[in-house]
Amino acid sequence: MLLELVLKSNLLLGESPVWNSFDNSLYFVDIKNPSIHRLHFPSGYFESISAPSEIGCIAFSEDGKLIAAMQSGLAHVDFESSRYSYFCSIDTDLLNNRPNDGKYRDWE
Repeated sequence: MLLELVLKSNLLLGESPVWNSFDNSLYFVDIKNPSIHRLHFPSGYFESISAPSEIGCIAFSEDGKLIAAMQSGLAHVDFESSRYSYFCSIDTDLLNNRPNDGKYRDWE
């Protein structure tokens, strides 16, 4: 097997790589420099958006919507507009607490 470097970055703590088949892109986070990154494989285009707090993980719902688990709560993320729409808080009484690994499951 031949490995090839596809992206050189300056992430402080890169985590949570997730493939999105809707746009053929690899998404991942930088926990310590709160941000979400996207690498579009067909074009090689790389872009990032800032996150409002430390981000532990991301996932995609079955309909392709991006969800972020952050110190400030769970949010749907519109990557194009960098907008975070919160739908759940997480242990707001615990200082320096944040989610770590996570996965998405539709409970309906």
